[in-house]
Amino acid sequence: MPEGVNILDMSAIIGIFGLVVYVLFFVGLVIKIRQGEEKEKILKQLDEQLEAKYSQNENPSTKENN
Repeated sequence: MPEGVNILDMSAIIGIFGLVVYVLFFVGLVIKIRQGEEKEKILKQLDEQLEAKYSQNENPSTKENN
């Protein structure tokens, strides 16, 4: 170890590095959760569009049969 570096300095540097990794992990986790919510919204919209399309397709066919 170089002469000018103290053990406390090294532990502080390692602690700060650990804190940065910890924060980045949680930021990544939040981003992943948000992306999941966005995907859920998009899937709900697509599901509603499909239901609307099928209900429109079913109505004329039932009217023709009657």
